[in-house]
Amino acid sequence: MPPLAEGAKGQHISAIDISAADMSNADPPQESLMARSSSARPIGPTPVELQILLCLVENARHGYGIKQEITQRTDGEMQLGSGTLYEAIQRLETSGCVEETAVPPAEQSGRRKRHYRLTSQGRRVLESELGRLDRLVRFAKDRRLLPET
Repeated sequence: MPPLAEGAKGQHISAIDISAADMSNADPPQESLMARSSSARPIGPTPVELQILLCLVENARHGYGIKQEITQRTDGEMQLGSGTLYEAIQRLETSGCVEETAVPPAEQSGRRKRHYRLTSQGRRVLESELGRLDRLVRFAKDRRLLPET
């Protein structure tokens, strides 16, 4: 399985705490979703993309609302900079997992806020990735690598 990301010197890294400061010296953005590895096997969503998809399961949200929910859901472990958030949303839009939707009348203001919603493709990608993660956790628990809950 390919690493989540690879650092400048080839070391494997993960995207747990991503902030604007972290991104200033970062490698180019990671390909995702419909990207292909060297073996032409589909790669799932990045951790940031997965969090965004989870935010959109119940209803459409604007970018700042997505950012706030991710920070809250991860107890502050994942804090996204605006660039990281909107690059991930753009990749999700390009892959057909997320689409821009009309702003609900109750939320309309003088400033334009883009709202995004999960598409049926996005739901399939999310369900597939959650299934993969569930199998991975069960494997780790079976080998007593994680505590039983």
